[in-house]
Amino acid sequence: MDEQQKKNVEGWDALANQFDESANRAEYFAADWMRKHVEEIGNMLGCRVLDLGCGPGVNIKALREHHAGIRADGVDISPKMIEQARATGAYQNLYVQNLDHPLSGVASDEFDLAIAFGFLEFLTDVYVCLSECNRALKTNGMLWATFRRFEAGDAFSPPRVVGDELKQIGHSASEILHMAKRLKMKVLNLDTAVGYVTSNGFAVPYYVLQARKMAIPRSS
Repeated sequence: MDEQQKKNVEGWDALANQFDESANRAEYFAADWMRKHVEEIGNMLGCRVLDLGCGPGVNIKALREHHAGIRADGVDISPKMIEQARATGAYQNLYVQNLDHPLSGVASDEFDLAIAFGFLEFLTDVYVCLSECNRALKTNGMLWATFRRFEAGDAFSPPRVVGDELKQIGHSASEILHMAKRLKMKVLNLDTAVGYVTSNGFAVPYYVLQARKMAIPRSS
């Protein structure tokens, strides 16, 4: 583990106990967004969900408020966050892992939905993580992912890299669409949203991607 990764782990560990409270205070978008979009993934009974950057379980908690019957696995870089997630009883399997790396404990073609909310901006190689999401999904499985918005020339767009302790990398709409095309995923929607509101009142702009894993055509 390099020094930057160690610093990241320590930072997220320190937030674990009060993460739910902080998310509520920051008006974290996931619960309201899921309420509007959960029906789009169809029958939730027995639905297998891969929750990346799961933290203490806020995304699965929000999803279960609208549909019971899901079976979730979670992955996070922070051992303390995983401890909190385990205490909820909402996950079948939980893994501590750096999401810049391939998901060694996660099976291929296993999940109906992969959620990558609120952490891609902290990765050094987003494409690796998206590729792993695609691998883990069943054919026709759905990906929900957020990206810190960056658009060159937009005065209201944040800089590509912000912050001192945790570097955040923004992505443009064209970059996101290009990555989905490389993965041969069908983009269903790329929308804008306020991800959360900082303590000084800044509404953090996100892109929210909804994409589907397509069947690989058989060779003739």
